[in-house]
Amino acid sequence: MKSITIIFVLLMAVATQAVAVETTMVCEARGGETRYYKYVSPFFGRPSVEQKIDDQWGDWCRPFDGYKKPCEVEVSDNKSKIIEYYEVYATKNVPSLDLVKGDKIQKIETLVIDFKVAKRIFEQRYFKQKNGDEIEDWRDSEEYSCQFLSE
Repeated sequence: MKSITIIFVLLMAVATQAVAVETTMVCEARGGETRYYKYVSPFFGRPSVEQKIDDQWGDWCRPFDGYKKPCEVEVSDNKSKIIEYYEVYATKNVPSLDLVKGDKIQKIETLVIDFKVAKRIFEQRYFKQKNGDEIEDWRDSEEYSCQFLSE
């Protein structure tokens, strides 16, 4: 009976440590919106990042019909990065950029969440699909502050 109690206590200790580190933040975003992120570092396995959408936590890199190719996620010690690829089209002629209405443009969005210093960095870059050149005038980057939450 004593050995069963010891095994039960050890199993409970391991089970309660299954999620060793969990950090939740709310971050500012464009247009006065907010985004919720959770860094999860399990006792066993790799760390991951989740995003809260419609009051539900889910994988940060979710399938989306608008992606040209699947998103890429890198998660390291309290820092994460996602790269999303979209195909968009020129909505008008822009002779100075050698763009004609309807030209395909690849939009790449990169988002870095730093769970140590509580910040969110967003970057958009655009590339002409016909030759791969970046449209540098359209590059956009913003940094947003975040706040740690306790759940």
